[in-house]
Amino acid sequence: MTGFGFTEKESSSTPDPWGQTDSWLGCLPWDGEERSLPAGEYTKVPGFQAASLVKRWKVLDVESDEGYRVVKRAELKHGDIIIGAIMNENSIQAVAATYGKRFIVFTPADRPNVKLDRGQWRDEFGTDALELEALKQMRKEL
Repeated sequence: MTGFGFTEKESSSTPDPWGQTDSWLGCLPWDGEERSLPAGEYTKVPGFQAASLVKRWKVLDVESDEGYRVVKRAELKHGDIIIGAIMNENSIQAVAATYGKRFIVFTPADRPNVKLDRGQWRDEFGTDALELEALKQMRKEL
């Protein structure tokens, strides 16, 4: 699992000095808005990046009537503030046809041992975890 610097071992049951094996993250109350952001992800697809499934990026543009502009990946510039992504659903279906709908799963911040697929995440949090992961990846590149 990756995300926010945690590895699979660090974010799951790691013994503490007293021999406990419960995840220390599970004891932290996490009820703020930030809990709707994925704390990590795991994928079955070697070399996979969620950003590879983005058709277009939404970039903040205060001078436009919409407040943002839609650009291709090649049109992104250093300093652009990416506020959204338009995922290519056909590409997502193609990957899911090979690897299954759980080709990528996401870990909620308040439950480090739980892995939700994209649909489960959307049902629980009302956001697209795949898009959020793509945004995180692309922001690191810019």
